[in-house]
Amino acid sequence: MNIPTTYAAKVTVPLPDDDVIRPVIEAYYGAPYQPDMTLNVVKMFAGTGAHFAGVIDTVNAIFGPEGINPKHRQTCMMRVAKGLNAPYEWQIHSAIGRNVGLSEDEIAAFASDGPVTGVGSDYVLLCRACDELTGAKTLTDDTLSELLAMFGEQSTRKYIFSISIFIFMGVAERLPRPAGDHRQDRQDDEKQPGWVSCQANWRWRGVVQNETASRPGGLLAENRWRPDGCLPRRI
Repeated sequence: MNIPTTYAAKVTVPLPDDDVIRPVIEAYYGAPYQPDMTLNVVKMFAGTGAHFAGVIDTVNAIFGPEGINPKHRQTCMMRVAKGLNAPYEWQIHSAIGRNVGLSEDEIAAFASDGPVTGVGSDYVLLCRACDELTGAKTLTDDTLSELLAMFGEQSTRKYIFSISIFIFMGVAERLPRPAGDHRQDRQDDEKQPGWVSCQANWRWRGVVQNETASRPGGLLAENRWRPDGCLPRRI
């Protein structure tokens, strides 16, 4: 097991200037842009201009109540992060995975260097689909047949589409992020344990704690989503 921890790449996509993305973000959210409190991944998406609304709406759909099973969603997010060696995605989504009920043994399995084994057949199948789409960029007939048999046609469409979006999100990580975006690196977490982060315009209310420290509660202690703008801020 090797959890993604570092990037090998030396070249990154520059963050867009605030003056460029301010009107994009304010038009979508209907709220003043707060550059110091907006995640870099949101800034990067805003730097695509007209693509921003479509990207955020897509992420909302996947993470919303009509999206895919939360445990399956996080399984796919982590396995894609593993396949792409994307530390930021792994850090965020392993923490959310714990909050939606995935066990430490399951999370460890998703970081396997080889095929995932020793967990539920649904997780094994989804991880295999992630590996094939991340690596070969397509599904084998056997994997697709098993997905259809296990999940049905509509859910299979959702899973294939969602995994494809997760690959896009992992690839889009190639941009700089200050320590503030890596929440476990914050120096003031002990003093200010509450924060609001986001996936698209869904807020996660939780408790920030250093995941590597010997403190109870994990990175996010609560599991409560609510739709309401996406400008992360301390609470």
